[in-house]
Amino acid sequence: MGGATVNFIASARAKRQLEIVSSEALLAELDEVRQRPKLRVRINEIEARELTESIRNCAIMTELHTTPPYCRDPKDNIVLATAIDGGADVIVSSDGDLRDDEALQAAMKEYGIEIWGIEQLRRVINP
Repeated sequence: MGGATVNFIASARAKRQLEIVSSEALLAELDEVRQRPKLRVRINEIEARELTESIRNCAIMTELHTTPPYCRDPKDNIVLATAIDGGADVIVSSDGDLRDDEALQAAMKEYGIEIWGIEQLRRVINP
């Protein structure tokens, strides 16, 4: 996530326009992803740790119990299970494995969860 996106989400959360749902497994995945070589050069280590702690402190933290619907990228199961077990209404992601899979979208709607991109969230919060 770029700085503008982080700032937008932080502002919306401060105005109580959204709640963040997370899990320890999802935060661990975030830490693992940011260690990838192509991201390490773009992400400041201290800021990344601060972001992880900020999420941990402000999010509704949930324990994972659900086996989510099939997703073509099994690493995204953590995102899906976090949303389901945390009672989320929406997953906001730029991940095509989540957003472009119509069968997954339909399966998640059975849990009452939609999958949006950040621009759709912006349109809903700032019509």
